[in-house]
Amino acid sequence: MDENTKKLSLKNLGCGGAVEQFNVELQKVLENIEDEHTKATAVREITLKIKILPNENRNNFNYLVEAKSKLAPIKGFGGVAFLRRDQGTIVAYEANEKQMDLPYKNLTDKKMEVINNG
Repeated sequence: MDENTKKLSLKNLGCGGAVEQFNVELQKVLENIEDEHTKATAVREITLKIKILPNENRNNFNYLVEAKSKLAPIKGFGGVAFLRRDQGTIVAYEANEKQMDLPYKNLTDKKMEVINNG
């Protein structure tokens, strides 16, 4: 046998393509774990599927490598919307137009600006 010929293994399958695909999906999982918009303790998965189809003579085979990840979904969030009719059509707004601006609203915004700008 040629010294460049190596026994097939996961490490050299597709000239390293199987490992490369796994690493791509692993990176997605790591980024999903770090994302604060996902549940920290949710299970993530990586599936590396290898399909093998031998020929009729059983002396070679075709293969297909697929890597997939199952990530934690982004957390949902909610709020309140206010309804009113506008020219006969019902519409929704997140802010209540009947709510008066509070006198300290601008003061609070300025304090947040100072905190954010440090």
